[in-house]
Amino acid sequence: MSTATKEQFLYKRDTDGKLVGTLITLPDGLTIKMTPLLIGELGELSQLDNNDKVIALIAKHISEPEITLEDLVNAGKPKYFATLLDKLIEISEMPKTEVKVK
Repeated sequence: MSTATKEQFLYKRDTDGKLVGTLITLPDGLTIKMTPLLIGELGELSQLDNNDKVIALIAKHISEPEITLEDLVNAGKPKYFATLLDKLIEISEMPKTEVKVK
C-alpha cells in the first residue's frame, strides 16, 4: 500500500496557477488541448439542455488552439461537439454515468 500525494488529488497547474491543458486526439487525427472541469463547474453539466450551453462549456475549456465561443457559434463544425464534450468529461476524470445531458 502506498501513501497518496497531494498531486494525485489535484489537476496540474503552470507557474502562473492556470490549469495545464491535456492533449486530446480527435477521431480524424487532429489534436487540441483542453483543461478539465473544476468541481464548481459540475452543476453546469446537469444544465446542458441545449446546444448553446454545450458549445459554451466546450469553448471555455479549449486551451489550444485559441478558439472563442463566438468562433464556435458562428462557424463551428457540429461533428466535433459531442466528441469534445466526451473528451472533456474523460480528462476531468468523471464517470460518464454522472453526466446526463438533456
